[in-house]
Formats: sequence, structure tokens, C-alpha cells
Amino acid sequence: MLEEKYDFQSTYTLLPQSPLIHFQWDQNGAALRATEVKPKLDRYIIKRLGESNIPSGWRNNQSPGALNYKLRIVADGVPETTLLGYISRKKAKTLEEKDYAFKGCPYDIFYGNTGDVSEKRGVTVDMKLTVDCFIKELREYIDSVIGDFFIVTNFGTMQSKGFGSFIVDGKKNDPNHICQTLIAEYQANACYRFKASKSPFKQIKCLYSLMKTGVNQSYMDPPAYRRSILFDYMHEQGFGNEKAWLKQKHIAPALGKKVDQNDEKSRYVRALFGIGEEIEFKNSLEDANDKVSVKIKDSEEKIERLNSPVFFKVINHTVYYIGMPINEEIYGKTFTFSSNMGRGEISVPRKEDLPEDFINDFMHYAFTKLNIYSAEFRDIKGLRLEEVKRNGK
Repeated sequence: MLEEKYDFQSTYTLLPQSPLIHFQWDQNGAALRATEVKPKLDRYIIKRLGESNIPSGWRNNQSPGALNYKLRIVADGVPETTLLGYISRKKAKTLEEKDYAFKGCPYDIFYGNTGDVSEKRGVTVDMKLTVDCFIKELREYIDSVIGDFFIVTNFGTMQSKGFGSFIVDGKKNDPNHICQTLIAEYQANACYRFKASKSPFKQIKCLYSLMKTGVNQSYMDPPAYRRSILFDYMHEQGFGNEKAWLKQKHIAPALGKKVDQNDEKSRYVRALFGIGEEIEFKNSLEDANDKVSVKIKDSEEKIERLNSPVFFKVINHTVYYIGMPINEEIYGKTFTFSSNMGRGEISVPRKEDLPEDFINDFMHYAFTKLNIYSAEFRDIKGLRLEEVKRNGK
């Protein structure tokens, strides 16, 4: 809700929708940082109005790219903190850890089943955001867009997976408005949503794993297994993926699988869903030092970490997810995979080799598959997944 204090000042209440992963969770008043919010809000305003349409008086001449206002954010109450990651009952020491281990980790998407509990914690608390701006037109414009800005933006660590979600009290936050706002911001054809359970991040993890890597819930009866929707999608486009290629090139163990085929159409398809500058993954369960290293082949084509193009937003116990434009730097890049067993090179699909509207085409394909699979997997069993088209269903 907007609160007027002085003519140049506006104050809003931010309502947390999911934990903000905070590296200073143990400090008094741990809250969302204005130094993270303001640059994002500046970019949002400039993008929305257009660079050439920003009045010169709105710009902060002392800081290129910044607009002429200040933000302050303080916690409005005592922050509630939450452990992140997985911890076994044997390793749990404090009463808090024992209770956490007994109930089961609701945030294992953060570190997975590693046996580690992060030094970071999730912080949940109402916050007061104050805008100090002496330019009336800019202050009024901020008021007109700040609700939508928080709809399309998450904060802190793992923000693309739904952490650090807030809404502005008193601004429009009905489900259809949320979907249409996400669609407009990310140039999408549709927004997808489902009502969340008590552990929405387990559902997010399962949905995203099904999309990118596949899921093997061997502990279920009967066991539930699906290879990734991305694998199936790319297969229909005529491409194999890097997993089979690693076995064919004897970089990873075949584990009884046939490797006599030599698929010339194999591509590093998972890179389209985000990748770091250099990554490693285990090649053997028995030998912790046996890893596969992945690096970009040409050091001059070095790229910074690319985030996943699938963005999750948690609002009022509903999870919204949407496809964002692919960072075009990744298309066609060649990567080197190496291990103790061997070495090889494989490329990411080129943009021209994929459907013209790849991410939107894939997201609709994934929605169709997820609706079929939703009855099979424990963490998304029985979910009613919805697809909301641009300007309505």
C-alpha cells in the first residue's frame, strides 16, 4: 500500500511470497538490498519507456544508466529464517536441524541431496520500501509500474527458480494480470501456472528436472522414470543430445548401453537451458575424482554464466512459469568435454537449426508433456497445470 510521508517520498509494503536467500540472514533487520533493487528497477523503467524517451532530467548524471531517485528498504518485523539444502537425520545436531531433517527438506532444489546445509538461509519478512524522488513525474511513473516490476522480478540467489519473490501491497496482483504482465515482459506467447502445495519448491524442482535433465524417482512403487522433455523435443527436431554422445565418444561409461552408433547430429542441447563458464560433473559413483570437465572450446568466445530461460514466480500459493528469450551468445558455440576416459568436442544447436520461435514452441510442448506426466511423479502428482495465452486463455 502506498504511504505518503513527504511530497517527495513514497513508501510501499512488500509482501514476501517465497524465501529470499540471504548471505547476511543472521544480522539484525536482514532484508532485500536496495543496491540490488534499484539497478533492476532503473533498467525496467528504461526498457518500458524506451531509451530515447527518458527525459534528461530523470537521469542521474553522476551514475550512467541510473535514474534520479533513491531507495531505502527495511524489514518490517522480525525476519523468519529457514534452513536450505538437505541434511540427514544422522548429521543433524541442533533441535532445529533434527526437526528439519525429520520433516524432510522443502528446499532441496537449492543444494540437492548433498548432505550439506548452506550457511545462507531463506529470509521471510514484510519490508518497507521508500522512494525518495524530487521529480514529480518520475515519482508518479514509479508508482504506476512498481507493482508490475515486482511481479516480473525475483531477488537474491536462485531467483529464476522462484526464490526472492515479493508483491506490492495494494497493487494489482490477480492471477490473470500476473500472467499477462509476465507475458508482456518476456515476449512470450503464454504463461503457465499451477496451485502450489505446501512445498512448492519440490514441485518446481520436479517440473524443471523433467524439462531439462529427466527424473528418476526409483524410491516410488512402482518406480517413476522419464528422460527429459528437452531430449524428446530435440529428437523430434532431428538432434541427439550430449548424454548419448558422451558414451559414444567413451568420455563417460556406457553402463551396458550400446554405443556402436555414431550420431553425427548430437548437440549440446542442455546448454540452451543455462551453463556456467566452466562446469564439472561426476563420471563415476565409485571415484569422486573421476569427473567430466566442460569448457568452451575457443577462449576468445568466452561467455559468462548464462541463466536458465525458464523463470518461476511464486505468488499467493500459485507457481507461474514462463519462457524467456534465449541468450543468443550460446547458439552454435562449441564445448570441450574431457574426463579420465577421453575427450571430445560438441556444439550447441545453431539458431537457424531450431524452430523460429524456439522457446515458446518448447514451452508449449513441455506443458503438454507435463500434463501427461503429472500423475506419475510424487512431487507433482495430481497438479492441474494451466496454460494462459497472451490476452486470455
